[in-house]
Amino acid sequence: MDYKGLDYLRSKLDSKRPYILKRYNYYDMDDGMDTQILSNLPPKLQNQEKYVGWIPRAVDTLVNKLKFNGFGNNDTFNLTKIFNMNNKDVLFKTMFKGAIISSCDFVYISKNTDGSARLEVIDGANATGILDNYTMLLTEGYAVIERDLETGNPIKEAYFTEDATYFYKDNEGEPYQVFKNDAPYPLLVPVIYNSDATKPFGRSHITKSLMTYVEDVKTTLVLMAVSSLFYSFPQRYALGLNITKRFDDDDEDYEEDIEQSEEEKAQSDKEFDSFKAAVSTMLAIERDRDGNIPTLGQFPQQSMAPYNDQLKTYASLFAGETGMTLDDLGFTTENPSSAEAIIASHATLQELANDAQDSFSVGIRNIGYLAKCVQDKRAYRRDEFAEIKIRWKPIYPIDASKMSALGDSIYKINEVVPGFITREIVEDLTGLAGGSEEPSYKAPMNVRVQKSEDAEEGEANDGLDS
Repeated sequence: MDYKGLDYLRSKLDSKRPYILKRYNYYDMDDGMDTQILSNLPPKLQNQEKYVGWIPRAVDTLVNKLKFNGFGNNDTFNLTKIFNMNNKDVLFKTMFKGAIISSCDFVYISKNTDGSARLEVIDGANATGILDNYTMLLTEGYAVIERDLETGNPIKEAYFTEDATYFYKDNEGEPYQVFKNDAPYPLLVPVIYNSDATKPFGRSHITKSLMTYVEDVKTTLVLMAVSSLFYSFPQRYALGLNITKRFDDDDEDYEEDIEQSEEEKAQSDKEFDSFKAAVSTMLAIERDRDGNIPTLGQFPQQSMAPYNDQLKTYASLFAGETGMTLDDLGFTTENPSSAEAIIASHATLQELANDAQDSFSVGIRNIGYLAKCVQDKRAYRRDEFAEIKIRWKPIYPIDASKMSALGDSIYKINEVVPGFITREIVEDLTGLAGGSEEPSYKAPMNVRVQKSEDAEEGEANDGLDS
């Protein structure tokens, strides 16, 4: 097979890495503030940096809807045990979150000392490869195992082919370790979110529009804070005063009026102090030197309603794209919604979760396939794993109030088409795992009691006839 080579994959990772790190920064709320906005503020107010948690909220909400529920009853290769040995709950949550943020992350498959398969998640900012669009597996792969904490340069790297996995250290030309590959594909499996023909490695859930909304919201919050600071005290004005000093926001020094003499300045200092006028509950003002009474007034308090409306507009845009509601983003509604209304309001989120389940099912099956090859030291055919079913817990588990109605529906359907809804399907619908033992009856108790009564009547008649 013709390979692109290690240098090509290094260059490919370097080109996409900044875009992925940018999305991780937005998830971690380390994206910073627009310096141009802050520079327009007074020096003492330029530290008004704000943080908005909408993006991590959107990512975590989607991740929490994805609950892997094992494999179907046709798991003849016992893939369940492989994933259980690798702390599947933590493994899947880490894997799903990384893929949703970066569009694609990877699972590196190796072998433990006891011969069992070892699974490790590598984020999309540290791995890449050449994708086979048919199998959704790599033809060759590259991953940075360890980076220098100060420079970010790779310390340990791995290059994956279908024949072996090569490990490099400190950018040396020759590998320091080589492990033979027992599987027919490279042991670096992509887990892709939201892929299509133009973006085979998927698209991030953190889109450009979501990042723009967050930036605009942070700007609005800064302006709200500045306005609140300026208008915390009533802004008063006076007409007809001889003011020699004014309060300066930068350094609290006073600016002199050069048109007055020193004696006039001293006299007017006693007449008016702008800061006391701003914070005092009572201010005594005398007539000016000409005997005129100054005209006093107060500027109207600024309303925060326009800022709140602006925030709500951005929240609506953000919620519409992510499938969330205004309640999810901190804007509570007046009337509490019912459970049915809440589920209905998250219809878009359900669609996103269903699409994510379809995408991730491919990656999970491929991981199990190659892990089994490594563990058994045998190159299984991929088609032997094609029919293994990936099971998911329901996005919104059924509540107790609906359990009875669901049971009646299942019973009626199975009466018409016996065995149509199996035990496995019931578990998928409810999210509940039943007991290990099969029940001793196949019909409701009232039906069985009736049969018992009929049988007893028959036995009595037999006795009389005899």
